[in-house]
Amino acid sequence: MTTNTRPQPRPCAPGCAITAPHAGRPRVHFADLDNLHGSGDPGVRRINRVRGDYDEIGIFPGDIFYGACNHNPNSRDRANAQKTFHLCTAWPKGTVRPVHGKDAADRALTTRATELIDIGHLSDRFEEAIIASGDHLFALVAHRLRQAGLTVHLVIAHLQGLSKDLERAADGCIWHLHEKR
Repeated sequence: MTTNTRPQPRPCAPGCAITAPHAGRPRVHFADLDNLHGSGDPGVRRINRVRGDYDEIGIFPGDIFYGACNHNPNSRDRANAQKTFHLCTAWPKGTVRPVHGKDAADRALTTRATELIDIGHLSDRFEEAIIASGDHLFALVAHRLRQAGLTVHLVIAHLQGLSKDLERAADGCIWHLHEKR
């Protein structure tokens, strides 16, 4: 009899302290906020909780943060616009880009990561990359970031949402946001 249970992701091991005060070069963060929130339409409470949980990882001076979230620019729903505004302002040290469409947040972030990689000398500027998503679309980016000399950590909201390809492409810790490890 076979089971379809997935192995547990590797926790942060000694020497791989994603939450420790950072003394090295800055880190670059790529956060698929829809993935972290578990929805393209999260409530304000959920936004605040995820932002608070991410604070344990830290966005340190010198770090660069890129985030993307779903937003329908054609919607006349005022409450939705207010949530998007709240989401964008809840991440004050970074750049959050509202985008629209299927996988638009993923594509915006992978495009930005690819642009940074293509500029070159990424390991001269950053020591680590943190991909805050479990989506398979980030696997190639993770691989390329490693080739550029960075340690790639993952931040996930749900274990079942972690792509096996992305898990294999990363070489750092996997931080399960709600289990905090």
